[in-house]
Formats: sequence, C-alpha cells, structure tokens
Amino acid sequence: MAGGMLPLGEWLPFLFLWRLLLSAAVEGFSLSLPAPQNLTIKSYNFQNVLRWSPVKGINGPVFYSVQRRFRYSDRTWEKVNCIDIMKPECDFESIKDFYGIILRVRAEESNLKSEWTETRLFVALEDTIIGPPRAINVTSAANSIIISFLPPFEKRSNFSSFVYTIYWENSKNVSLTMNTVYRLKDLKERTTYCFRIQASLNDLKGEKSGIYCAKTTITEGTRILHCILIFGFVFSILTSLFLLLITIRKYPDKIKSFWQPPPTIPSHYEEDLNDSQMITIEEFQSAAGEDPWDIISITSKAEDDKILTSFASEHS
Repeated sequence: MAGGMLPLGEWLPFLFLWRLLLSAAVEGFSLSLPAPQNLTIKSYNFQNVLRWSPVKGINGPVFYSVQRRFRYSDRTWEKVNCIDIMKPECDFESIKDFYGIILRVRAEESNLKSEWTETRLFVALEDTIIGPPRAINVTSAANSIIISFLPPFEKRSNFSSFVYTIYWENSKNVSLTMNTVYRLKDLKERTTYCFRIQASLNDLKGEKSGIYCAKTTITEGTRILHCILIFGFVFSILTSLFLLLITIRKYPDKIKSFWQPPPTIPSHYEEDLNDSQMITIEEFQSAAGEDPWDIISITSKAEDDKILTSFASEHS
C-alpha cells in the first residue's frame, strides 16, 4: 500500500496483543498494595478483636475487608461485620465457640487491592481469657463470712456451667458449681480472713479476683459473757468505793495518822540542839531583861569550881 501503511487486518493481531499486555499490567497493578501484616486476635470473655498493622495507601485512604471460614468447612469464605472499614481492627463473634475459625484481611484503595492475609486457627473456647467473677460482696457474721458474686459474664446457652474456686488461708479450697453464694463457717471470732475467687469453664481456668478480706464478729454467747464481765467489774468497783467511805467515816483518826505521820526534827537541827555549848532559849530571854554589863570577864573552869566551892561553904 501507498506510504508503507499496513492493512487494518494486519494490525488486528498487534492490537489484540497490546490489549492483553495492558490488561495484564492493570491486573498486576491492582495487586500492588502491600498485604496487611502482624495479624493478632485478642479475646477476653469471648469478646474477640482482630488487629493488624496499617497499610499505607498510594493516592488515598485505605479500606479493609475481613472474611472468615470454619475449620471443618470447605474453602468457602463468608463476610463478617467488617467491610470497608478504615480502622485496622475488627470486632467479630465466634458463632461456634467449640470449633475453630480462620480469618483473613485484605487492603483496598479504589481499584487497587492487596493479597489476603490469613490468621492462625482461632478456637474461642481455648484461646479466650476468662475474667474474674464480678460484683464480689462480703458480709461478716458471728463466726462466719458470707461471700456472694456474679459470673464473669452472662453465660451463653451453648456453654456448660461455671465452676468457682474460693482460695483462702485455710488451704481448704472450696469448689462451687452453679452457686454464687457461699458461707465460710466455723471460723474464729474477731479474726480477719482473706480469699480470692476464680471461675472456670470446662478446662479453661479464668483469672483470679483481687484479694478480699473480712473480719468475723463475736457470737451471741460471747457478747453475753462480755456484758456479764463488764457488769461484775463495775459492781466490784462500786462496792469497793462504798466500803472505803464507811471505813473513812468510822476510823478518821487512824486514817489521818496513817496519811499524816507526826512531824520530826531535821537531823541537822537535832545535832545543834544536842550540843552542850549551845545557849538555850530561856537564857536568851532572861538575859534580855537584865541590865547590860559594863565589864565582861573570862574565867577558867578551875576558877569556876573554886568559886562554887566557896559559895557552898558560906551557905552551909
């Protein structure tokens, strides 16, 4: 043909091949988003949450879709309540808690899609964490303690009954089935006891509760005995006071002499009074009434004796 142009019929194979290559490129580009990573499942009291690491988008926000299938079913996947979500987590319910399920997540941005990422096998009855019993209440009685509580969560119809274990310092652990009220009996009076409670479901043991303590009171017999002892003590005190008053009124002198002994002369004064050289009070008083002396003479003891002898001779 003129100008070296190929006929249209000869271009058709090239156009078809170009279309195939373009479709393959577009299809390959649609799977260019990275697949979600780090898938984890956290389950507490059968409240299940699937989380994963966020995927960075290319031109806009990234959405996620979650699907599941049962372990014993075929390869058919079914949707869960997490479709076109932006948050990298999904709250899901395990319909058959006795059987395992597998979940998978895919990231999407407009026409771009990532590969699916699957989780490990999840069995709710084996992998969930059972919390401690709720609303624990303790009431102290005379020599006993009453414990009441609620299950960790409302029991489902396909579950068997909870089994509760009370751990306390008596080391005789108590197991309860379908009973959330228990009385610890024959305890010591006015003694503090501490305990913890754990719930179990089948072979799955739950978390233990915090430590709760209560102090027992006294029995009615002990209370009456205390009243009698107090009354007897008060009566004895009053009787003793009455007898003491009668004694005081009957023997006042003896009691006074007992509480107030006769006065005594201090030792240093007593030594001075016993000294022969000390002048008595009478001498001071007689000397005070006489005329004052003009001449004072001092004589010895021998001269005094001579004077006394002469005086005696003259008057004999």
